[in-house]
Amino acid sequence: MTFVALLNRFITERRPDFYIPLSKVDANMQTAKRRDAARQGSFYFRNRTSDSSDTSYELKSTNEILNGVEGGFAGLIPLAPEYLDSLALPQEDAQRLHRYLRFLSLRASGMCTPWWQCCRWHKQS
Repeated sequence: MTFVALLNRFITERRPDFYIPLSKVDANMQTAKRRDAARQGSFYFRNRTSDSSDTSYELKSTNEILNGVEGGFAGLIPLAPEYLDSLALPQEDAQRLHRYLRFLSLRASGMCTPWWQCCRWHKQS
């Protein structure tokens, strides 16, 4: 299982509402095309995915989308352990997946930077 597979299963089972206006999707695509967009860009994302009556959205960084915002959107990565805990996985597999999710969280927050530095160096050379 990977994060995308876990997120896919979570979305299929829990049905969170990620809808935003198509004009904001277009704006997100324009942002995503820019160099270093994953690290420096801001993307339109829903503030509350559990409440379909609250259709508000705002610009969020990749870190805020993946790890969440204090007192606001919970983040996509924190949703995965919640779903993992509801599965009957062997303890060793669950621990491995939790370590992987922690790694992804660190990457999104910029705490795990060697990969980013190598990628940026490669693009600049």
